[in-house]
Amino acid sequence: MAGNTQINCNGGQGNSSDETKEDRLSSLPDDILIRILSHLSIYTALKTSRLSRRWRNLWKGLTNFTFSTRSMNFEALENILYQLTSPNIRVFDISFRLHDDSEQFQSNFKAAESCFLHILRRNVEVLKVRSDSYLAVPNCVFNCHTLVVLELDGELDFELKLDEENDLPLDGTTFNLPNLKKLRLRVDSCDYCLLRTLLKFCPLLEDLCLILDLSGGDLLEIVAPNVKYLNIDNLVVTPYSDVVINAPKLAKIKICDMCSYYSFETIPTSLVEASVNFRSYDDTVWQVFDGQYHGWTVEGHALAMSKFFRGMSSVSSFKLKCFENIHMFLGSSNDGDMPVFHDLTFFKAKLDCLVGWEDLLCSLHCFPNLMHLELKISDTFFWGPSRWFAPIVLPDCLLSKLRKITLKEIWGIRDELKLIEFILNHANVLEELLIYVSTFIKEHGVNRLWKEYKFCEALFNLSRSFLTCKIVFSGVHINAASDAFEKGLIGCQILTDYMTDTDSVTSD
Repeated sequence: MAGNTQINCNGGQGNSSDETKEDRLSSLPDDILIRILSHLSIYTALKTSRLSRRWRNLWKGLTNFTFSTRSMNFEALENILYQLTSPNIRVFDISFRLHDDSEQFQSNFKAAESCFLHILRRNVEVLKVRSDSYLAVPNCVFNCHTLVVLELDGELDFELKLDEENDLPLDGTTFNLPNLKKLRLRVDSCDYCLLRTLLKFCPLLEDLCLILDLSGGDLLEIVAPNVKYLNIDNLVVTPYSDVVINAPKLAKIKICDMCSYYSFETIPTSLVEASVNFRSYDDTVWQVFDGQYHGWTVEGHALAMSKFFRGMSSVSSFKLKCFENIHMFLGSSNDGDMPVFHDLTFFKAKLDCLVGWEDLLCSLHCFPNLMHLELKISDTFFWGPSRWFAPIVLPDCLLSKLRKITLKEIWGIRDELKLIEFILNHANVLEELLIYVSTFIKEHGVNRLWKEYKFCEALFNLSRSFLTCKIVFSGVHINAASDAFEKGLIGCQILTDYMTDTDSVTSD
């Protein structure tokens, strides 16, 4: 008679009396286990050495090295590095969150330089360094032929000696990053020459991310002949800084900057996607500058930037957050002509109030082939008048191209219903209208539920030129769609537990 059997952890059959079986995980090949450990921080990987003799030395084969610490103990880090057995370290990601301990830093500086040299000799491909306290980055970081990604962010100091007139290194310093494709760098007014010099020695660079700390009156030149993706984030609120971009192969650009002046040295003809945010820092420009600061004004900034926007007329996707007048950024300070974005099919923007709709509808003449429009109404609109006026001449895209419109931060007021009705009566091919209600409405509980319901009911009763257009309403308490609207009844989902007997509401 056959004895009792059971499935053991290795997936086979064995006698129930077998008590010592190797677990499945430990039975995997070394290269797979090392790949698993590579997803952990170095300290967590080190702890696995205590599991068993099988795991004791596995961590030493790591090729991905992630290190995060609140101390700058480079001597301990160096000791770990020297125990690694792999000839290559593909990723070295190091992050310092430090307390003020300058004495500790001074004692570890030589060990820090030794650590970076050790990593660079291991054919590192991805090097990421972040620190929220002063950290000197040795010159050797800029001399590595295997680097593909270099990210230097935080309170870093570069003790390079550079020829600022010719943008070249001095005193035997060597720049050599022939395979670098992605660079992230924090740049302040002391590092402009470093950036210009560095870009000269990155012939394959495609992805450039700059965190700027500009001072008033600065001129920053970005010369990157092969860069396709450019991301700029300015951390300060000082005007009069000029940023000149010379990247003829640029395909995507993203800018978050309150008031610097941008221009293209060479117009990027391959640009397909642009995202420009001139409303950063919680829209505090009015509090900081009171609308004007040493001659800087919203109107002056917009007119000066109109030429920059003309250089982006090849885009198919455009996201714009600016001050209240979009029309100014698309106009010209010279002749008032508007650029035409023939390839643009998606446009996203933010309006300060309903008055801005008239300005927006005039601006839509620039986008003759627009198919998707996404707009957000600022939550500050109630501080001023909310009336809007329809333009005399309607844009072509509204009449014959727009198929989807998304409206966010709607308050459910009468003027908004008039605006939406105007859209529905003139958007002849509109297929979908998405309405999202603002979360800032003062009413709460049942009062808000009733207000959302009545607005939704009025919304679905509006006339429309394209009868198959679907309207989708998303509120705090109610979600509903027009295709469920039949014979004066609304079928909707109640998101809050106000209804005890049913999860839907209908009204005659």
